Amino acid sequence: MKAVAVIPGKPNSIHLREVPKPAPGQAPEGRGVLVKVLRVGVDGTDKEINAAEYGAPPPGDDYLILGHESFGRVEAVGRGVHAFKPGDYVVASVRRPGSIWSAGTSSVRSPPVTLTNQGFVLGNKVAFGSVNASREDFERGVQDLSHAELQYPGWLLKLLTHPVKGLENYAELMRTLTEGKGTIKVFCEVAPLT
Repeated sequence: MKAVAVIPGKPNSIHLREVPKPAPGQAPEGRGVLVKVLRVGVDGTDKEINAAEYGAPPPGDDYLILGHESFGRVEAVGRGVHAFKPGDYVVASVRRPGSIWSAGTSSVRSPPVTLTNQGFVLGNKVAFGSVNASREDFERGVQDLSHAELQYPGWLLKLLTHPVKGLENYAELMRTLTEGKGTIKVFCEVAPLT
């Protein structure tokens, strides 16, 4: 499979490369999830990693794969995975240090299934983070969610109403996001689906 990668420590080393496709069974205890990425976000973190400001390759490799924010569809799950199934839409957004495991020579930058919803968004469940998207990208993401709802009726309601670990102070969080000084609010009108 193709991946966008950098050589950590070498400024402006971003490049496209072939890497082995990981298999869900390679994860410890069969807890891997293989996701076909449909959309990927590139943000300031990726720019800083490409500038060699930080970032390290996984053990045994000399490269680091970019694209830590993504939207995709589950293709396969390991024998130890019960929370996801092929066809589920998932969103991964790394917001703090977490677990990393390595599959052969390619790194998989997502948490084990036991750590879902602890500081990031993953697996048809919603947590809150910063918005790192232009209006165009945000609208495209909303449109993708709308298309998913049309194809799988009820999916969006499930996504938006699923309980999320760590949001016990939901009212306080919403107040901070909507009323806090310096918070970013995104308002947009999405064009009708075609």
